[in-house]
Amino acid sequence: MKLVHRGTSGRLPTSNFDLVDDAGEVLGFAQLRLRPSCNADLPPEAGNNIYYEISEAYRGRGHGKALLRLVLNEVRRIGLPHVRLTVKDDNPTSRHIVEGAGGILVGEFMARTGELYRLFEIALGPAGSAGGDR
Repeated sequence: MKLVHRGTSGRLPTSNFDLVDDAGEVLGFAQLRLRPSCNADLPPEAGNNIYYEISEAYRGRGHGKALLRLVLNEVRRIGLPHVRLTVKDDNPTSRHIVEGAGGILVGEFMARTGELYRLFEIALGPAGSAGGDR
């Protein structure tokens, strides 16, 4: 599996990546923003740097964990000291993935839609520390 950079765009800027298997099949994607941001339903203090998603057909096979690990390696490469991720309360799998990568709960926010989101922060260091090969 590998992370393929699709490009960088936008005002933040945002880098877009695909998680691709050895056969060239796209399993999921991730966005990495240099500065935290969030959708209009959440308050600004709920801003996050990383959004990731695994295609439904490939879920439950460890690809989310692999994708986040690869994106965190990219974060280290560009030198960010930490990143933030928001996870919907009704997504325990993602919460488990983020916590497994060293995510620490730093806040909870209610969206305008009534959905609860949890904000996690992952402190980064050299390869092998939080978010490394776990």
